[in-house]
Amino acid sequence: MNTQRINRALKNWHPNFVGRDIVKMPIGWKSEPPVQYNYVYMDTDLEAEDYVSFFQLCRNLNIPNPRIFSPRILSFASVLHPSLFFSVKYGESTSNELNAFKKSLVPMELTFDYNSNTDLDSPKFYFQSLAFLSGVTLSAAIIQNRYSEGTIESKLNRLWQLATASGQNDILGLNEIDIKQFVLKTANKLNGDKLNVLVDIKKFYSTVLKKLVKDIDCEWRCLKADRLSKSQKVKYGFIDSLKSDLGSNLQCVILYGSAVNSQKFSDYDLILIVKNLDSAINALAGKSPIYRGLELNISLFDEDDFITYQLASGDNLIDHALCLYGETNVPHKTSNLLLTRNFSFGFIRFRQQIGVSAYVNDIKSRQDDKKNLLDYFIKIPLNVSKGIEGCFGQINTNEELRYWFKETLGFDVDFFRAESAKGNHNVAIAVASWATETVMYLANLKYGFCKPAYEQSNNLLIEKLI
Repeated sequence: MNTQRINRALKNWHPNFVGRDIVKMPIGWKSEPPVQYNYVYMDTDLEAEDYVSFFQLCRNLNIPNPRIFSPRILSFASVLHPSLFFSVKYGESTSNELNAFKKSLVPMELTFDYNSNTDLDSPKFYFQSLAFLSGVTLSAAIIQNRYSEGTIESKLNRLWQLATASGQNDILGLNEIDIKQFVLKTANKLNGDKLNVLVDIKKFYSTVLKKLVKDIDCEWRCLKADRLSKSQKVKYGFIDSLKSDLGSNLQCVILYGSAVNSQKFSDYDLILIVKNLDSAINALAGKSPIYRGLELNISLFDEDDFITYQLASGDNLIDHALCLYGETNVPHKTSNLLLTRNFSFGFIRFRQQIGVSAYVNDIKSRQDDKKNLLDYFIKIPLNVSKGIEGCFGQINTNEELRYWFKETLGFDVDFFRAESAKGNHNVAIAVASWATETVMYLANLKYGFCKPAYEQSNNLLIEKLI
């Protein structure tokens, strides 16, 4: 279908369709032709049914890699992903209507001052968040045996993206690490032992992220285990098994997430700190540990890696986590830093949601590694809300979150998980995308995270990209 016919179909779909850009991404590590994306722009904010019908239309028209941007999302992009925002605002299009729309876009600015060596509304902050989210899941992939060649390739894609973003001017401070050379060498090993490849990638992400977060300031607090009650010893009875598996290598066990404060939860989220990472990986790789029928979702670090990831995290463990064994020093970050990080995570997760919404129904097999992401994608709006509220000490239980979403937004996470189980993945993910965007909008109204930057000049705004 040619460009004019696609644009007519989009205009017939929604009267507030403004235009479309065909965007070609830089050549990646596979040296294949540039991937083509379709950026679709709206001059109004969207409802849940708009997301559903849009991605169904894109699937029917076979539009490759559709991405839809409302004014609300573009305004968030100006502080959460400024490179994207300014490439849209100052990019030329063939349509006069679209060019006028782009020129009318007003960027946002943070409402608070902050003491940091990294601008919180800079490309570097965005890529800190991207590297964290890409790297933090690698422990679970190794321990839960939840990976495939597709998983590995996605992690290599993110590393290549980081290297490309840093560029010749080294705006991310990464050029002394030869990221592209690592990616190319690792790609040559994909036909071999994938577990070893994944372990190498996990270690390399720690190296990259450490460079990105080295300027983050914080206080330090000691988190240590208290004596557990009888009921807690039963609820968290997996500790003995972890001690048996890791022995004296185990330094600290930290529990976080819904298992700390909720009656019903789907797994145990754990951070294990060990003396020797290689030895711990060998002991736990592929074990997929389960306690009382629930999965132990383990993040595994040595002390140096733990500090690196905690500096980039969106929470303060001292405020909400439960230390079950040992002790460790943890960073304590300001609420403004945490708020910005959680909005950043929300924006990245939203983009991932809309990235799969059109063609997610192609996921058929339980063996497909993407299948494991479906439930997570549906629960993203709840996680985003929980993270933002947690910045101010409001730790909601799963029951409270589900009730709020159902009563306030009409988003019933259990209903859409059931729809996905029936095969209606695209509907479930599309509605969850809307819920993520809406939660960020409502949270900004509540906390005043950012506001229109009417007083800033274009020159000052462009400086953010340099």
